[in-house]
Amino acid sequence: MISADVFPARAGVAAYLCCYPADPLQAATQRYALRRHATELGLTAPVVFREQGVWAHGVRPQLWRLVAVAGTGAFPVVFLPDPRLSCLDSPDADDARTHLAGSRCRLLDLPVSCPRRHL
Repeated sequence: MISADVFPARAGVAAYLCCYPADPLQAATQRYALRRHATELGLTAPVVFREQGVWAHGVRPQLWRLVAVAGTGAFPVVFLPDPRLSCLDSPDADDARTHLAGSRCRLLDLPVSCPRRHL
């Protein structure tokens, strides 16, 4: 577990979630689990970039929007789904992870309590 003092509480926090097929109830559950996990780490509630109904190998405009905004330094902490269990299992998604890491973002896995079948 990461200690809450590793990250400043005021740091910008973002998260990328994707759900295929689109599921509004699942989206609410994911957001709740994510907010709770961020609070446990002493972080602010994340700004969520979400794709609804986007297939794993489809175009992901919200992911690239997150990459662009994080590149400005707005989000030093970014929660991402585990690429082995999610929609982030493509070369395009690997490029996005590389860009985020190059922007000096601290990449964290989504909490286990976020159901992985839709991420």
